[in-house]
Amino acid sequence: MIATARLIKKHDKNSRIIFIGPCISKKMEIQKEELVGDVDYVMGFDELQAYIDASDIDVSLCEAKPHDTATKFGRAFACSGGVTEAVKHIIETEGLNIDVKPVVCSGLVECEKALKLAKFGRLNGNFIEGMACEGGCVNGPLTINKKRTNAKCINAYAEASNSKSIEESIEPLEIEKLNLDI
Repeated sequence: MIATARLIKKHDKNSRIIFIGPCISKKMEIQKEELVGDVDYVMGFDELQAYIDASDIDVSLCEAKPHDTATKFGRAFACSGGVTEAVKHIIETEGLNIDVKPVVCSGLVECEKALKLAKFGRLNGNFIEGMACEGGCVNGPLTINKKRTNAKCINAYAEASNSKSIEESIEPLEIEKLNLDI
């Protein structure tokens, strides 16, 4: 959220950023002193739906403007295991000599267990992907869909991506000049 907001504001300093997603913690994140001003508002999917309903917007009449530069990795990161797949892809495509042994955690119980094992040197891995919500961000508290269908929909959307390479997707963005420090 922060990196994307900073990227947008780098290109348009007058832009107003509204993050729309399933994560309630983003509402607190934008209030952190070092992040204030990066994202102007956070809205949950449930709040967006309420706004659409209250405004009598017929979504079926809205013109779709496809934007297909995201890779399947960018589209699927919000599912449990999605970040791990993106990391593995970068290691492979960059030819990095990194032996990544991921531990994918779905939900707070699994995250806590992995962190305790890591603390005591007993984790069978060297990379923790911790998703607080079971199944990943796609099942965050501000979603509107039934949870068992979310990952299936996201994965189908990811597989439909026309952009297969992370490198070609981020190349025109000049991310090396972007402040990613928090």
